[in-house]
Amino acid sequence: MSAQDLAPRPPTQLALIESLPDDASLGQILRVALAVALQPGSGSGAADVIEKLLAIKYRDEDRQAARAFAAALAELQPQLPRIRKNGLISYPGKAGGHAGAASFARWDDIHRACMPLLAEHGFSCSFGAPELLGGNALKVTMVVSHTSGHRETSSMFVPWLDTGGSKSPAQAAASSESLAMRHVFLKFFNVLTEDVDDDGSGKGVPDKITEEEVRQIDDICAACEQRESGFIPRFRKWLKAEMQTEMVADLFQGEQLAAVRDKLREKMTALGLK
Repeated sequence: MSAQDLAPRPPTQLALIESLPDDASLGQILRVALAVALQPGSGSGAADVIEKLLAIKYRDEDRQAARAFAAALAELQPQLPRIRKNGLISYPGKAGGHAGAASFARWDDIHRACMPLLAEHGFSCSFGAPELLGGNALKVTMVVSHTSGHRETSSMFVPWLDTGGSKSPAQAAASSESLAMRHVFLKFFNVLTEDVDDDGSGKGVPDKITEEEVRQIDDICAACEQRESGFIPRFRKWLKAEMQTEMVADLFQGEQLAAVRDKLREKMTALGLK
């Protein structure tokens, strides 16, 4: 037997591949792939081995990321709060009358209550540009990403122009997009909403404020405008953000009226008005 016969033989391709641990890193896979490629007679088959090894690695990483996403979502959902329906939509009746109103959970309230909890569990969400489809359909898509690298999307279709309430075309389009954003988020994360407590009175949605209350608010705004130029446009912007309306006459009794009075009382104090 010659010395050449006694020399250790290089491991076979199969032995090299089987030497990889189940949780092999990308570097380990590349080192084995390089060893396979350098073996005599490996030929073009080495490239196939490398490609297959990398494909297996990437699939395994994707599965691990998806499992981490699902586990984090399962931990997050029980911690998400119920969102109160603080928003009110007024529906006009015939001859300019008031036909009724419906409550809804505002996106600002949803965002404020849920986003910090999402971040704690490694989630972030974003919305792509809305897609206007044929007819009167609008598609809004939310992308939910996790620090594991996994991401999922969820979409909702709504009418492009929301004709509920009294809105301009621009307001109606924005309302449609906001509606879809709220519902796709609530559905994906399984967030529940609840009506505003009416102390068991059974009154449901409150009545609109009276003409006298409208006049009082307008008078206060006019007085503030005299002391601070530009107050009225800023006040209307605040109404739009907080109450979903720029018209004082569209406000409702209860929490909305109380919030407006508190806002004006604070401004009057700052301006030295009584």
